[in-house]
Formats: sequence, C-alpha cells, structure tokens
Amino acid sequence: MNKYYSTIPAGFQQIAKKELEKLDVQIQHVYEGLLIYTTQLTPIEIGNISYFVNSFLVIAEFDTYKGQSNEHILKNIDNIALKHLQKYVKPGQSFRVRNSYKNQTVSVNEVFLKSLENNVVKHCSLKVNRSLSDLELWSYVRSEGFGMFGLLIPNAVQHIKPYKGELKPQIAYLMCNLAELQSSNVVMDPFAGHGAIAKQIINFWEYKGLIANDKDDNLYLRLGENLTHTFKNKIINEDATNLKSVLTSSVNKIVTDPPWGLFKEAEVTTLYNDMAKEFYRVLANDGVVVILTAKEKELKEAFKENFKLETEFNVLVSGKKAGLFKFIKD
Repeated sequence: MNKYYSTIPAGFQQIAKKELEKLDVQIQHVYEGLLIYTTQLTPIEIGNISYFVNSFLVIAEFDTYKGQSNEHILKNIDNIALKHLQKYVKPGQSFRVRNSYKNQTVSVNEVFLKSLENNVVKHCSLKVNRSLSDLELWSYVRSEGFGMFGLLIPNAVQHIKPYKGELKPQIAYLMCNLAELQSSNVVMDPFAGHGAIAKQIINFWEYKGLIANDKDDNLYLRLGENLTHTFKNKIINEDATNLKSVLTSSVNKIVTDPPWGLFKEAEVTTLYNDMAKEFYRVLANDGVVVILTAKEKELKEAFKENFKLETEFNVLVSGKKAGLFKFIKD
C-alpha cells in the first residue's frame, strides 16, 4: 500500500475527492488544494490522473506544528526512509532535491542539503544533478502543521501549455466533472476562448455533440485550429447572449468561463442577465450550467429567476478569488 500527496487547484478539492473515490483508494485527509490518500495503485497509474497538478509518493512524514522549516525534514530522513525510496528508483539515475514551504518554493541550508544528497547517493546509488535530473525529491511543509519527504511522480498526461488567459487543463477538467457529462449529452461552451473546456471534453468524455462558441473572430479561428474536427463538434462565431444557430432546448449541459476583463458593474449585470435568458432558452429541461466567475453576486442575481443553484465553491484561479457554480434549469 502506497501513500500519496496530490495537489489540485485550490478550492476544487471536493470535486477531485469525489472523482478519486471512484478508484481503489482510501482518502485520509482533504486540505485546501491537497488530497492525502493510500492505495495499491502504482506511481505510474497515479501519474495518469489528469486533474492532479503534482503528485508525490510519500517516503516519510513529519509533524511541523512547532514551525519547523524544511531543514527539519532534510536532517531527519533516516535509513528506513531511504530503503523505502530504493524500491522506486534505479541505480545510476540522477536526482535533485527541491523544497516547498507553505506552497512557496524555497532554498535551504546548504549543509543539510549536501548531507541528504550524500545519504541518497550512498543508500540508493543515485547521482546528484541539481539542474537537469531524472528524479525530483521534495521536502514539503504545509501551514496546517505537517510535512513530508517524497518522490515527484511524472505526469503521464502531457498538457499543452495554456495560452495567456486560458484556463488550466486541470480546472477545465474538474468543471466538466462537476457537470456530470453523459454520452447522450449535447454540451456547449458559449465563451470557448482558446478551447480549454472543449479540449477536455473531447479528450476524456463520451458525448453526443459539442458546441464551442466565441464571438471574437480571432479566437473563433483559433478554435478551429485547436479542436478536433468530427461530425460531433460544431464551432460557431456568435454572441453568447444571442446564439442564433443553437436551437431552443437543444443543449443538455453548459460548461463555461465568461471573460474576466474589466467591466463596469452595469455592463456585467446586463451581460449576465442576457446570458441567463439565452442559456434558459437553449437548455433542455433539467439542463445544467457549470460556470466560473469572479462576479459571483451578479451571477447569482441573474440566474435566480429561472435556475436552481445546486452547489457553489470558493476557488482560486491564477491567484484570484472566484466562484464555481452549478445551476439546474427550473
């Protein structure tokens, strides 16, 4: 049985927990942006989980409630921990040690670092390479008063680096997960932008149809370049408040991230009111809207008449506070 720490976008941990519980895992703790769990799954299998930002195979754990820093972890890695590490590395591989303190990468005392490196070389037959290495060993300290020493697991899912302003793929995936997409669904993103949400739907879900829309001409053209073209995928160039080519009651799920640009309050209110009316028109009975916004008050006000708020989460997106909402058409 292995123990893992896996990080997810802040605020999305309950959605990730529900998804992870479908696998053969025992979740021990849920923290802001972090799941701690044990499982028979191998590191390779954990690396295949697309909604994790980083995952670590735990080699040793520590209490740091008295404010101990990363040096406390480094100087207390014993032979038992290194023997555990031996099972997951190959002699001759290179490694480097990295350190995270309360979600910030930090430097550590050179004496403690060098001592640990020497012990790893001695007991695991590895080579030190501080710039470009095969393996990364991390000391990881949380503000809640605990820490761990672990092996970073490579992500098998190779996400393309997002465009500026594009949603991170892990967030887009978890938004789709919250919508509970089904193979019989027609799904739409009316503010598709660079296609972050649409790409996750295409790559990880079965669906009947996908509509990706953006009224910006350049983004519309880029959507055509970024998305797989099949008979199920439709890319349109319309105003999200007036989707002329989308039939009434023809969409089952809307998953979207409206623009976060600078708007006057009156403009946001108008946009969200008109958007809510159009979403109501195109959605089938009991249709679902999952939407991410920094304008939480305006969104809830616009949707309160014709939609039921099923759930909401306070999240962080690129360091900015936002709300994630799931509405059901009344």
